[in-house]
Amino acid sequence: MASGGRSTAVLGALYFVQGMPYGFQTKALPIYLTDHHATMTQVSFAGALSLPWLLKPLWGPLVDRYGTRRRWIAGLQVPLALTQLGAALTMDAIPLAGLFGLLLLMNLLASTQDVAVDGLAVDLLEGASLGTGNAAQVVGFKVGMLFAGGALVVLTPTWGWAGAFAVMAAATTLGLVALWPGWTADGPSGERRADGIAPGFGAIGTAILATVRSRAGLALLVFIATYKLGESMSDVMWKPFLQRSLKLGGTTVATWDSTWGMAFSIAGSLGGGLLASRLGPLRAVTWCLTGRLLPAILVALSGYLLVGTGTGPVWSGGESAGVTAWLIGVTCAEELTGGALTTATFALMMSTVDRQIGATHFTALAAVEVAGKAPGGLLAGPLVDRAGFGATFVTALGLATIAFASLAHLRRVMVRSASAVHQVAT
Repeated sequence: MASGGRSTAVLGALYFVQGMPYGFQTKALPIYLTDHHATMTQVSFAGALSLPWLLKPLWGPLVDRYGTRRRWIAGLQVPLALTQLGAALTMDAIPLAGLFGLLLLMNLLASTQDVAVDGLAVDLLEGASLGTGNAAQVVGFKVGMLFAGGALVVLTPTWGWAGAFAVMAAATTLGLVALWPGWTADGPSGERRADGIAPGFGAIGTAILATVRSRAGLALLVFIATYKLGESMSDVMWKPFLQRSLKLGGTTVATWDSTWGMAFSIAGSLGGGLLASRLGPLRAVTWCLTGRLLPAILVALSGYLLVGTGTGPVWSGGESAGVTAWLIGVTCAEELTGGALTTATFALMMSTVDRQIGATHFTALAAVEVAGKAPGGLLAGPLVDRAGFGATFVTALGLATIAFASLAHLRRVMVRSASAVHQVAT
């Protein structure tokens, strides 16, 4: 395997490990809670378990300042596997608060490991490899999410929820054993920087502030904070909508997500990476954001056409092949366009990173991305409980249009910045 290909494969495998805890919390937990008769508000606020992914910039500088990429990644993968094993051993007797605590710990360990892997990605990727490398990042993470949040849920009738955690623990352990001997054979040997010199906290803070204060930096932050605001609101309620309003079983929903959904998500992520490599990250983001608007419209239509607006349900079961095809189609369209947009946006983010503080800088941008998605997910449940799924999906469609305004501003700022640099150079 070529050097670039080996590095891409290693990054994808590492992101897969981190994606499992996040995927279980975001994809499987809503199914688990819905099957256990939780309210939509409880389902929505369970999203707060992803808080470590939002707060990781607080300890991100530690990864740039101390240790090496290798030590951080290996040192966190072991306790992550042990926490998953602990959940497997106690799942049948543990109260809901205990389960939430274990999921929070898994997200804390995985998100911190993610800082080190992001730093490794910044070390390895540049130029045209930004597109393919970020495709590996997003695909690996999403496959981990869909594996833990979809494929394992399908097997819970046979293995139980404890069995799902046991498989996650085994996958995490096998990933460490299989990859560790040669994961840096074709790249950096785990040093923080090529010269082996760690930046001080003062230098890290100064570099981050300089980026935030620039017009281009601020415009980028606004875009990544808004580009998935509407999508996050509709996505978190799409599965409960299928279960509650359309009476589909949790296993059926998970099967769709882990088969058709996984295939289209991977295709979308690969497509977004290819576009970023061919067109450049900014143009790729423009195309992908436009494409993402179509499934947002289809979801909003589903919320009204399939359930009705007070005159009774138009359809309320899984008997219609046509409606089933429609729902699978909408699910696949969401995954395809969402995957492409995420990959293109991550490539855009990485193209702006200061490589001297790669882990901290990219982590800060990624945290803003997570923070931008949080309001939509948190507000979705209360809105459904008060106004219904249809109104929630229409609200999500409206929020999705904000990203077009923020992207237009980002494009103007980046074009002006490039023009200014050109004038100075000439």
